[in-house]
Amino acid sequence: MLPSIEKIYESSKPKINLEVFRGKEGIKTVFEEMLNYKSNYFIGGGFYIMDLLPHYWQQYNERRIKKGVKWYSLSLHETKRRPVPETRLLELKYLPKEFSGGPSVVFIFGNKIVNVLWGEEWFAFMIESKEIAKSYKRYHKYLWNNVAKKKL
Repeated sequence: MLPSIEKIYESSKPKINLEVFRGKEGIKTVFEEMLNYKSNYFIGGGFYIMDLLPHYWQQYNERRIKKGVKWYSLSLHETKRRPVPETRLLELKYLPKEFSGGPSVVFIFGNKIVNVLWGEEWFAFMIESKEIAKSYKRYHKYLWNNVAKKKL
């Protein structure tokens, strides 16, 4: 009987979920969720968390590496001069100046897309959708292969 109940439950779940995160604890929740996926993709990053939550970042990054979670970051042009974190399991390219702007980053992992604003009020919203995540992964791949450049 339990398998039939689970099947009914799964069929009634929405195909698209949305969740909102606020403040430091909300952002930490997003980072913790990323540890559950072997590959994480970023568009427009700059490793802001290294400055904003340095103690959390250090222990988080050690756990990320230990779990074998790989990051593919398309960072903003203006962050080229910033120090980068430990580069194990990290591939990094830089977007051209035309992509510069505020501290807003898109995280993509699994079927999840998270838009993060590292402004006065830290804010993020996560969309869970297989179709939308697939599109964002295509955007990332195109930018990675055709637009972004490695640091010289």
